Amino acid sequence: MAKKLVLASHAGLAKGFLQSLKFIFHPEDKIHVISAFTEMTDPGKAFDHILDTFGKDDLVIVMTDLSGGSVNKMIAEPFF
Repeated sequence: MAKKLVLASHAGLAKGFLQSLKFIFHPEDKIHVISAFTEMTDPGKAFDHILDTFGKDDLVIVMTDLSGGSVNKMIAEPFF
């Protein structure tokens, strides 16, 4: 079982978090970033694409910038 982390935020906040994490340890391919409403218009679809690359037994932790915000809702929608 691999451990994966998905950081999702408005604009470039998630990318900034990733850059900071790279100073502490070398995440390689374990951390994925979604910069909503910049590179893509639908963070939910970007999240689905990332999930498709994971194994069925992988542990996935998802962190968003704002609980109840638009990015959070679009990513969590399929699970509720």
